Amino acid sequence: MIRFVHVGKTGGSAVKAALKQNGYAYFRKGDPERATPTAYGRVMLPRAHGVTVADVPPGDHTFFFVRDPISRFVSGFYSRLRKGQPRYNVEWKPDERVAFEAFPTPLKLARALVSDDPSERQSAEAAMEAILHLRPMGRWTGTPDELRERGDQILYVGKQETLGADWENLKRILELPRQLELPTDPVTAHRRDQAGEEPLDEEAVEVLRDWYRRDYELVEYCDQLRAERGWSPAGERSSA
Repeated sequence: MIRFVHVGKTGGSAVKAALKQNGYAYFRKGDPERATPTAYGRVMLPRAHGVTVADVPPGDHTFFFVRDPISRFVSGFYSRLRKGQPRYNVEWKPDERVAFEAFPTPLKLARALVSDDPSERQSAEAAMEAILHLRPMGRWTGTPDELRERGDQILYVGKQETLGADWENLKRILELPRQLELPTDPVTAHRRDQAGEEPLDEEAVEVLRDWYRRDYELVEYCDQLRAERGWSPAGERSSA
């Protein structure tokens, strides 16, 4: 069996849609027999983001995608600000509502993480935990050392930045039909319209680089793993 670990805002919605709609995957607690086996068995999809690499039993395989942490932060912030719309409509939890009322833009939240006001800084730190897609990717993947220990279970690691090329690699590994395509509709693929968004400034970028330093170490390890296993598309730039 293959268990897909869906790290939020890394391209997973498009991959899940392509696999499920073409009959090559099933949702957890669904009927496995409805899914056509791949070269490594049937693909089980999480309905949300509750499955981690640590949850994958011995003998099963897994794959997941990662993304530049700051790009993911911005995308994740606006996704939850819109409650996942237009594809989803997931109401804010009470602590998310508090977070968005205090910090209506990614820039304000990032700056508040280093505020001179201890109360504002504490509120910002709480917001980073309250908003699901702002939590570190390592929550789902584990640390580089933990991934090394599971090296034989990792079937593929993709990146949101090279999603198209990674989909082609994944199809080859799973021996899926070449004509299978990722959805191009932005709603199905869960891509946002960036018009009118407030950009981050240099100070905010530096704050976030420090906040997500472990995630940057994770992406660097994933880049190394991709290079070692021949998964890196031509011209891909390292995160280091």
